[in-house]
Amino acid sequence: MTPVIYFGKRLAGECLVYRQNLEKGPRYLLKQRRDLADYSQTGYGWGRPEQGPDQDQLALALLADALGEDEALEWDHDFCEEIVEKLPAEWVMTQERIMDWYARKAQDRQLNPAKTAD
Repeated sequence: MTPVIYFGKRLAGECLVYRQNLEKGPRYLLKQRRDLADYSQTGYGWGRPEQGPDQDQLALALLADALGEDEALEWDHDFCEEIVEKLPAEWVMTQERIMDWYARKAQDRQLNPAKTAD
């Protein structure tokens, strides 16, 4: 698998998130994936409780890119709560980290199906 990284930073009041394939070169802005769910009209956010919908949009976009659309729609709120809400002002995350998080959560759900009351 080709290594992919995501990185976010706040610049002039705007939250920017980039995706970069480390073997194929240039970075580009991560698509917000409003076609899947339109949580936020203002873009991305992270690390601040008042940015709830913006954080949900970021969680959805990261999961859709790293795992696929179905997984993103199923797990975005968990990912937001456990990862996105805790990100610092500037951050870097690998696709591998997202995939590892998903593997742990999916395994936990299989072992403890009663915990899934969504």
